[in-house]
Amino acid sequence: MSGIRGCKRFRNARCIGEYAHSGAVGRPYRRDAVAATVALLHHMESVWLQQEEAGEDLVVTSGELFTDPAMHGPSKVAGETRFVLDLRSLSDTTMEVVAAEARAAAERNQCGLPRPHRSRATSDSPAAVMDGRLRARLMSCSIVPFEWPAAGHDAAVFTKVGIPSAMIFVRNENGSHNPDEAMSLDDFAVGTRA
Repeated sequence: MSGIRGCKRFRNARCIGEYAHSGAVGRPYRRDAVAATVALLHHMESVWLQQEEAGEDLVVTSGELFTDPAMHGPSKVAGETRFVLDLRSLSDTTMEVVAAEARAAAERNQCGLPRPHRSRATSDSPAAVMDGRLRARLMSCSIVPFEWPAAGHDAAVFTKVGIPSAMIFVRNENGSHNPDEAMSLDDFAVGTRA
């Protein structure tokens, strides 16, 4: 693994629109919070593509997105959404630049991302590059050596305080954070030998 992506997570993001009946209000008169949220997330996808084309490391995720279950309905224009916007990169600068663009885009789309002056506006963790010497040694031990940036992990904390760190990942059939994770004992043995 080359490094651990830092994270800038807007936990309490929301778009405020205006509730209305879907059959009675035409497009020019709607303030649809779902449409505004989708526009924001679509814009952030284009920012992600631009950053990749410029050679920057970035991932953008919205792992939570919902309307108010006490207010939503199949024939209502949504008046509010709540969501999380998760920005990750091996570059703290890239995360700051993209976070600033996310805030500007949110304002254009009638959405609100928590501002830096508010307490706990974002959940932040810095990026961490793994130790080059240890990485080279692990690459020489691996059956199928390749590197990629990983998600948050305790090893980032060790790196930030000067402890040389590296990590071994053992492949698993369905990927991590998946209820169907599956690792073979043969793959576990390879990781243990490394």
